[in-house]
Amino acid sequence: MRINLSLTLTVLVSLIVMSSGVLAAPPVETKSKLFKFNASTKPDLPSVKGDHFKVYQATADSFKFCHHPCLIDYRGKLFAMWSNGKIHEDAEGQRLLISDSTDGERWCKPRALFEGGDDKIFVAAGLSVVSEKLVAWFTITGGTNFNPNTALYFSTSDDGNSWTSPTKVTSGFFINPPVQLHDGRWIMG
Repeated sequence: MRINLSLTLTVLVSLIVMSSGVLAAPPVETKSKLFKFNASTKPDLPSVKGDHFKVYQATADSFKFCHHPCLIDYRGKLFAMWSNGKIHEDAEGQRLLISDSTDGERWCKPRALFEGGDDKIFVAAGLSVVSEKLVAWFTITGGTNFNPNTALYFSTSDDGNSWTSPTKVTSGFFINPPVQLHDGRWIMG
């Protein structure tokens, strides 16, 4: 069977269903013009020159692994949150760090949003603004990614400095922030 890539590209996503007996919605679709399926694999989007600014610098005796970066604009500041491991990805003790900047060039010293431990690994899953509150989304594992206690959590803040205790949303491993669909439903992966 041959697939015609010039037709609408169907992107399958996992839908979070908060009540039993609800049927999943049809797949989310994107227009075929977004991606050029020829010699290039780049999306049909404009290029921009980028500037790089350091938010965190590991040292020989500090946490060395940074991944799952998330950025958001909230109340005139840029906030960055990421997973920060001692040695490698999703290792014991991995924590969440957060930093903020008013100009994107100079960042405050990163601070621990939540510290990991022997039985907790924190995995950044995105930042969003809901009802004028900054929301940090993250997965907490029970020490390994396949631990049965692995679940999605969130914490909220009015200022980016003081945060609520983690609130569990659902079981599973998530690393993408929630996205609201045109019909008001939310998806997350």
